[in-house]
Amino acid sequence: MTAVQLSLDQALKQRDLGLDQLESHYPRWLDRARVVAEEICRHKGTVTADDVRRVLSIPEGVHHNAVGAIFRGPHWERVEWRQSEQPQGHGRWIGVWRLRDDGRDTDGQ
Repeated sequence: MTAVQLSLDQALKQRDLGLDQLESHYPRWLDRARVVAEEICRHKGTVTADDVRRVLSIPEGVHHNAVGAIFRGPHWERVEWRQSEQPQGHGRWIGVWRLRDDGRDTDGQ
């Protein structure tokens, strides 16, 4: 069986649809995670999903991919990439985020 390669545009649309579904399924957890992320960022200057997970666990019934929706919105700006330090992250690259001053959305999310 041959896998079908999506175009970049199709892949981004699929990503956004997936993130939209996470938003609709787990709004309370995401609201809480965003508050935690903002608190960490205001204290440290930047924040990662790993930082949020150290403070706020993912409860049973919330899919682990919900973490990917935390930094959606115009007030977040990705400033770099670093490898995840969480064992379940398997060393994958994750965004390092900061709060934007002007509210513009430059990441397309």
